[in-house]
Amino acid sequence: MAAKGLCAVGISVTHLDRSLARTMEPRACALARRLETIRSLSEAGIPVRIMVAPIVPGITDHELETMLEAGRDAGAPLASYILLRLPGEAKDLFVEWLETHFPTFQRKMLNTIRSLRDGRLNNAQ
Repeated sequence: MAAKGLCAVGISVTHLDRSLARTMEPRACALARRLETIRSLSEAGIPVRIMVAPIVPGITDHELETMLEAGRDAGAPLASYILLRLPGEAKDLFVEWLETHFPTFQRKMLNTIRSLRDGRLNNAQ
């Protein structure tokens, strides 16, 4: 299918920091395994993209360039990113998560997201 251009794979990478990984994605596979998967797919001739998602302003955005380089070095010629989206109940869960893990940073973080989303925490467009 890959040889005929019928498939491609995207692997998401959220951050590089192991301690942050346990906080943000406690049940997700480690970055090293994700990069290993990118490498394996690329070596097998399957088009693969590194997806830096979600970018969380003030928490993961400073790692963007390094994450893209890690994906490129693992064999991903394509990349994309998604700024944190907070639709519906996700907003409340995220605000609660911030209160628990980043209480002194919460207000600044939410204001940053609002400044990027036309004054709202989410914008479907």
